[in-house]
Amino acid sequence: MTRLLGTLRKAWLALLATAAIVAIVLMLRQEASVFVWPQLVSVRNLALACLAQLVFWWFAATMWTRLSRIVAGNNMSTWYGFQQLALVGLGKYIPGKIWGIVARGSHMAAQGVSTQRIAVATFYEQCILLHGAALMCMVAYAIQHPTGLFLTLAAAAILSMFAGAWWSALAIRAGGWLALRAGLGFSEDDIESVDSRHYFWLVLGYALLWMLLGAVFLGLYSAFFTDAFDARTALGLIMANAVAITAGFFALFAPGGIGVREAVGASILAAYIPLPEAAALVILFRIWATAMDGVAGIAVIPALRRSNKA
Repeated sequence: MTRLLGTLRKAWLALLATAAIVAIVLMLRQEASVFVWPQLVSVRNLALACLAQLVFWWFAATMWTRLSRIVAGNNMSTWYGFQQLALVGLGKYIPGKIWGIVARGSHMAAQGVSTQRIAVATFYEQCILLHGAALMCMVAYAIQHPTGLFLTLAAAAILSMFAGAWWSALAIRAGGWLALRAGLGFSEDDIESVDSRHYFWLVLGYALLWMLLGAVFLGLYSAFFTDAFDARTALGLIMANAVAITAGFFALFAPGGIGVREAVGASILAAYIPLPEAAALVILFRIWATAMDGVAGIAVIPALRRSNKA
């Protein structure tokens, strides 16, 4: 029995990834069976969406490795960063949604990173990810509606990149103090704050990451609906996608934010494209994103199995 538990403890990351892929396949079968597929308009634009997805994966892994190096002192390769992001992506399909974060933490712990530093890095990631989305959306909306109010709000969003390091560090210190009071053994040495310069570039990087994901969204729209749209529509689609995904983050009851993302996305997209196209596009992107999470998981399972044997 002890030997079996030891084996499971070593292999649980690969098992979790496999279970998530099974859940993804079942979800895709269900969604694809009731979805009325739009006619493919442009194979070239579909190929561009695939290319944008690859660039998004690379940049996302690069940003995470940089953030992890700054906060947790973890010098890992982009490939290791991609493995950890793939685990996070898979974890949201397992009931509880927290399993991806736990799995990534286990992967980092195997590299010698303390639990406290993993928690701090995860906190910063979520803060900067949401900050980048808010920045990108506010600037995009101000470009679409260049009134005094929205230009002022966009300027405030840009200035917030300089203040973010202060309030996030304050939150980290407060969390560390509470952990110490609770007897969790949180040490000051484990609290590594991000300085203003690093925070600025990280937020900017994650804002660009949202733009890259928006490029995937645009690629799908131009591949299946029409390749004739103006800059205002393009910005609207990129912004709607970011807002919808952000809303899904807070839908703890829904695996992968399913349902919430689609409702929020379609309601915003309806201001830029016909409602039937908006409804079909958000479902199409849901199927795409789910399939890409599965592809990423399949790609990293061999590496996870090899690390189990090490």
